[in-house]
Amino acid sequence: MERRRPLPGAGAAGALPPPPIDAAGASSLAAALLARERGGAAAATWRPLQRARLSALALAPGPELATDAAGPRGEVLWLDIDPIEGRYALASAGDGAIEVFDLWDANSGTGHAPLRLPPAGSIRQRNRPESAHRYAATCVCWYPVDTGMFVSGSADKTLRLWDTNALDAVCVFPCAARVTCCAMSPVARAHCLVAVGGEGRAVQLADPAIGAFTHVLSGHRDSVQALAWCLGCEHQLLSGDASGEVRLWDVRRPGSRALLDLNFTGRGGRKRPAGGGRALAHDAAVTSLLALPGGLRWLSAGRDGRVRLWDAASRANLLVHYPGAAAPSRRPVRMAATEDARWLFHPCGTAVQVFDVASGALLTRLRQGHFEPVNACAWSPLTQQLYTAASDGVLLAWAPRVEVPLEDEERWAPVGGAPLPDWAVLDEDAWSDGY
Repeated sequence: MERRRPLPGAGAAGALPPPPIDAAGASSLAAALLARERGGAAAATWRPLQRARLSALALAPGPELATDAAGPRGEVLWLDIDPIEGRYALASAGDGAIEVFDLWDANSGTGHAPLRLPPAGSIRQRNRPESAHRYAATCVCWYPVDTGMFVSGSADKTLRLWDTNALDAVCVFPCAARVTCCAMSPVARAHCLVAVGGEGRAVQLADPAIGAFTHVLSGHRDSVQALAWCLGCEHQLLSGDASGEVRLWDVRRPGSRALLDLNFTGRGGRKRPAGGGRALAHDAAVTSLLALPGGLRWLSAGRDGRVRLWDAASRANLLVHYPGAAAPSRRPVRMAATEDARWLFHPCGTAVQVFDVASGALLTRLRQGHFEPVNACAWSPLTQQLYTAASDGVLLAWAPRVEVPLEDEERWAPVGGAPLPDWAVLDEDAWSDGY
């Protein structure tokens, strides 16, 4: 049975859905953006407008990104948007496929029909049997300074370096175990190392310049599930494993520099040394790590149903409670944050939770988009849109819902007999017999 995407405007679900942004709100938002560009907008003026936009997130009216994933292994496992232009998105699937999407084409649609935008490029066994992954492509990552290259990790125990233009693997790094996560530092200037984690209980650092592994960071007691480079120092790396440990590494020194301890709050407590005791960041497996923009805070999520905020300088647990942050997924997931580090997007089953990072307050919950658990979130600062990937093999875009008058020839058409939303019939007169 063919799945139909719900109409735009049905995405943000909650007890009381937020009101749409009207024309006056759009004008004030444009004025605030202009004032901020000129340096005259105060934070107190901008933050309520941003909060209103995120509260009104709904399925974007553009065409749906159509992956070629099908079957039990066709789930989309990871998603990454290039940090240079914010134009291209990488998606990896459970059948080993990797697809590249042009988001500018996705944003050019009118959304009047459930269009499906095919990928701009695809790597899979049937079209590139010699270079494609044989098993699940568990992670993908853009080269931070150029969209001409990206890396991917797979359950076939390889890390592959790809030429984006040729869609061909230019270097293959054989790993000792199945790869679960990989990451490149977006702030590095002295190196271009790729951190690789897997079931081998060690973090390996690959150097694309020489085509070999240069470091092996040992110390974890279980498989490595999450990686994140620190934004405050290009040589520091965070890694989380299935036992709940989160270790901080300095790649210039041997051994881990510290372990994050959920019991250390920095309020008169004593720091636990990296080599002593059993310091845990979570009571269950770590599923995600995120270094917030600015480099002052870190976020971690685990299967214990907790999201924790950490201070990067003191490495203390800031004791911020994020309610309802359940983690039903057994595999690593990707969280995302806005460019000002104020809002967090956290996958939670088939929904995405939007939290205030500082207070932990739940702003909204994005539902009615995916039919199976969400695996990855990616925020685009350029378009101010959220992209999500899930095990149903679907990539969705979420954008603030703006209320605008619609002309007769621009009205939404019903899909599958679903009723039209109220904001789609603003200009319908009293004697009209409907659509």
